[in-house]
Amino acid sequence: MLVSLFLTTMMLTFFPQLIKLTHSYLYESYNSYQTEYAFFQTNITQIISKKHHALIIKDKHTIIIDNESSKDYIEFKNNKLFYKINGNGNIVLLNNVINAEFQILPSNIIKLKLKIGDKNDYYEKNLFL
Repeated sequence: MLVSLFLTTMMLTFFPQLIKLTHSYLYESYNSYQTEYAFFQTNITQIISKKHHALIIKDKHTIIIDNESSKDYIEFKNNKLFYKINGNGNIVLLNNVINAEFQILPSNIIKLKLKIGDKNDYYEKNLFL
C-alpha cells in the first residue's frame, strides 16, 4: 500500500510537467511548418520568376508553367506539392499538405490556397502568384 501511494504521488507530480512539455512540442511543430512554408515561398517565387511564357491552370490541383522549350508542372498529389520538370523529374516543394487548390482571379492573378499540417492541427495559407 505504501508503494502504490508513492507511485500515485510520483505520477501526479510529473503529470503537469508532461502537459507543459507536450505544449512546447506542439509549438515547435508549428514553427517547423512555418519554416518549411517560408522555404516553399522562396522556391515557388524563383520558379515563377524565371522567364516563362504562360501559367495555365490545368485543374484545381495542377498548374502548367509553359516555357518556350518545355512544360513544367506544379501538382498536388499524395499530401505533397511536386514540381515536375519537363516530365523527367520530381522535386517535392512542400510536405504535409492536406489540400492545395489553384484558382484564377480577375486580372490574371493565380491564388494558391493551402491547408498545411495534420488533420487535427492545421493552418491555412493563401499565396498569390
